[in-house]
Amino acid sequence: EELFNSYPQFTTTIDGVEVYFLHIRSKQENALPMLLSHGWPGSILEFRHVIDKLVDPESHRGDPEDALHLAIPALPGYAFSSKPTEGGREIVRTARAWAELMQRMGYADSGWVAQGGDWGAHVAASLGHQAPKGLRSIHMNSIYLEPKKEARIPCQDKAGEKRALQRERHREKGHYGYHVQQSTRPQTVGYGLADSPVAQAAWIYEKFRDWSHHDGDVETVFSKDDMLDTIMLYWLSNSGASSARYYWECEFDSTAWPIDTRLV
Repeated sequence: EELFNSYPQFTTTIDGVEVYFLHIRSKQENALPMLLSHGWPGSILEFRHVIDKLVDPESHRGDPEDALHLAIPALPGYAFSSKPTEGGREIVRTARAWAELMQRMGYADSGWVAQGGDWGAHVAASLGHQAPKGLRSIHMNSIYLEPKKEARIPCQDKAGEKRALQRERHREKGHYGYHVQQSTRPQTVGYGLADSPVAQAAWIYEKFRDWSHHDGDVETVFSKDDMLDTIMLYWLSNSGASSARYYWECEFDSTAWPIDTRLV
């Protein structure tokens, strides 16, 4: 609570959803505006360790010319944005909303950039495809493209690339159950997440453990407070089901990656 209250917080209604966002301006007036978009089971909290460094790099032995103004919105259905009451709240529609948000903050004329991970990476990619006014570039710290199983691509002949693909396909078999559940029956899993704090904690904690690099002790990479804060944010906002429904919406969205989209 103290952390949230240390940053300027706002809400605005865009396309029928009340969007909660942080807007942190740098003391450098000419700083570049950047939109940061999170994913699941993340939240706006996941940026807390970089906010000050990005806004005030000079205080962290950086170059003041690299300073950024930050806009950090919460995805629809995630804390503390409102829960959509109609379908169709998918990647493309979210990207349009984020472009509108940057327009309302006055950044369309000055120019801005977007960054995202997980669902946020998909939103950033959609922003790049839509090319709204003022958007200069996008950055994604995760990407979800790989060759089809039957495809024979030159890179597959390289040992390192082959091992990476094998690891990913192993992950698909043993670690993607949550994705299938949330993409097909989000409401069913949502009842348990809304009813039991233990269920909500377990549902998220295992992702911290499975999706990070450690030698068996997840607390070597994430503090207990960081993990509990994220879990509590989902629990207190009762967003277990509504965040899961984002998977449902995006799973059946055919417009997120147009066939003729070129990434490079």
